[in-house]
Amino acid sequence: MSNNAGRSAKSIRNVTIGLASKIIILLLAFISRKLFISVLGNEYLGINSLFTDVLTMLNMAELGFGVAMSYSFYKPLAEKDEDKLAALVNFFGKVYKIIALAVATIGICLIPFLEVLIRTENTIPHLRLYYILYLTNTVCIYFCVYKSSIINAD
Repeated sequence: MSNNAGRSAKSIRNVTIGLASKIIILLLAFISRKLFISVLGNEYLGINSLFTDVLTMLNMAELGFGVAMSYSFYKPLAEKDEDKLAALVNFFGKVYKIIALAVATIGICLIPFLEVLIRTENTIPHLRLYYILYLTNTVCIYFCVYKSSIINAD
């Protein structure tokens, strides 16, 4: 098999796996949303959406850094330059730790304003705890994303 045929086969496999994973993620999101509504009700689903939107805004602190990071891995991966890859991973790790700290700080500063953002007829117990769990999940992702980016680039 020629080199181009091998690359084509790998590209087709990557597209197929990517498409299948997107379909699975969409199905799981639909199922979880349906279960969420039937078990907890619409108010909690609204809280989920609001927290997701707020944290998405905080995620803008990344400013496309992940794309630039993945792109910077291509050449050292192709050249098998492990020293350059290690230096890039260390640098990106430091940057993402700073981003995580910024997102956590801003997210914590928003806690006193949750009641202003959320107005419901019924009181939602443990609202701040739910928000802190969402925020913690978002911040924890930043501590791992730079490590998984090298795998995605490869």
